[in-house]
Amino acid sequence: MATQKKKTGTAATAIRPVVGSDPLPAASAAAPATEAEAVARLSIPLTADGGSIQWDRMRPRTKDQLRTLLASSDTAANLGAPVPGADAGAAVDPAIVGMLYGSLGMLMVSAARAKGYTAEQANVLIFTPEEKAALQDPTAKVLSKYAGSMGKYQDEITLCVTLGMVLTGKLSNLRKAATVIEMVPKNDSEPEGAAS
Repeated sequence: MATQKKKTGTAATAIRPVVGSDPLPAASAAAPATEAEAVARLSIPLTADGGSIQWDRMRPRTKDQLRTLLASSDTAANLGAPVPGADAGAAVDPAIVGMLYGSLGMLMVSAARAKGYTAEQANVLIFTPEEKAALQDPTAKVLSKYAGSMGKYQDEITLCVTLGMVLTGKLSNLRKAATVIEMVPKNDSEPEGAAS
């Protein structure tokens, strides 16, 4: 049966057995036979109630080792914690991604119109709500994975994308509302003063 120890000053004293604890296996109590069997250990100072770490009493090297261990995906997986780099929730808001696809659709329509396609033909390039919904989450995950600190600029991205969509819509409305003036090429066979 294992015993719980209470540290008083510099000496540790046994105060009572821990109920329900299993005794240590005999093999682990013995010293390792060779250096290859030695196990590295990490000592972490805890508060008296064991509820938190005494950071001020931890050595800098121990802090570095702990930081490295906690950043490991193996450690996170064994503790049942979210694995770093895995989907722990997208850092990029999927709503921003939907707006990006809206802007991309409008940009593609504008490019198609500039190439001579009619509005009806160019409008097939706009992403449908179903297409945006299907693309939002996977795109947000990929952007979160590769964008690094981009997540902290979501407000700025939202503003730029929204402003771009509004301006593109206004330019489209301007083209529809503006009077179209057709330039008629001058006919070389008519005398200059004859045309009116």
